[in-house]
Formats: sequence, structure tokens, C-alpha cells
Amino acid sequence: MQWVFYLISQKLEIQEKIAQEVKQVRGCIHSFTSQIPTLKGAVKEALRLYPVAPFITRVLPHEAIIGNFHIPAETLVFMSTYTSGRDERFFSQPTRFWPERWGRRDSNKQVGVSHPLASMPFGHSTRNCVGKHLALTQMYLLLSKVLESHRVTCDNHEYIQYKMRLLATMNEPLQVTLTGR
Repeated sequence: MQWVFYLISQKLEIQEKIAQEVKQVRGCIHSFTSQIPTLKGAVKEALRLYPVAPFITRVLPHEAIIGNFHIPAETLVFMSTYTSGRDERFFSQPTRFWPERWGRRDSNKQVGVSHPLASMPFGHSTRNCVGKHLALTQMYLLLSKVLESHRVTCDNHEYIQYKMRLLATMNEPLQVTLTGR
């Protein structure tokens, strides 16, 4: 959540767009998530750029060929969600915070994403995070409530850096100010 606030605190126009989306769907809980594309995109972008779990590990039950590499069965494989989320083969302008990249085109493909599984902040398939939907719903609701009535500004004086540990964190506490609209 802190990365979403940090990123949107630097983009007033995105905050305004999210506030407008939220105002349009106020009280309409059934279609809420389908009508807030900028808010959903901001959350996806923050999770893509700054995943909470910087690595996903799996033991391969069978031998496999990944890329041009033969991997024997029972090998522990690491995938960096941080690296894959910033790979320019899958994301145009990969270091840019661009919530609209997750919007749909006529062909039902995302605007700035060539392969949506290149960003897997919650994992994928049967081994994904069991709390994914709860976490996303809480983030959408919190952001919608805050941005509906407030603007967010960052008060940190230095650029906040991503610190990789077992779970990724910020190198210093995020300081924000909420100003009423």
C-alpha cells in the first residue's frame, strides 16, 4: 500500500482521475471494480514496480527446458518478480509508473503490457497467494476512500528506495500529507 501512495503522491493528474472514477461509481458496489480502471491500474503498477515478495521459488517436479537451459527434476528455481516486472520485452517504458498500461484495447489486450503474466506479485495458478482477492479489495477500497476526499503528497526529502529482504520494504518510512479536496 505504501508504494501506491508514494507513486500517486507524485502524480496529481492520476489522483484526480481516480477521484473522478470513484465519484461516478459511488454507492454501486456490484460494478465498482469494473469501473475504476485507473485505480486498479495504479495498484497493479505499484505491485509490478515494487513487489512485496521480490522472489518466487518452486521445486520443479519434472525436468524442464526453460529458455535454452535444461533443468533437472527436483531443482529449486527462483524467479525475480522485481526483474520480470521491469523487463522491457514485456512492458513498454518499464520503469515508468503508468496505470493506463493495464487498460484494454479493442483486441482485449492491455495497452502497455505484452504478456500479463510477466508481473505476478501474488504468484499464479494453484500456488498463488490465497489472500490475493482480499488484499486487492482492501487496497481498492482504502485508495478509493482516501482519494475521493483527499489529495496525497509525499513529505520525504530523499528519493525512497526499494530494499529487498525476505519481504521488500522501503529504505525509510513513508511520510505523506492528506489534504482535503
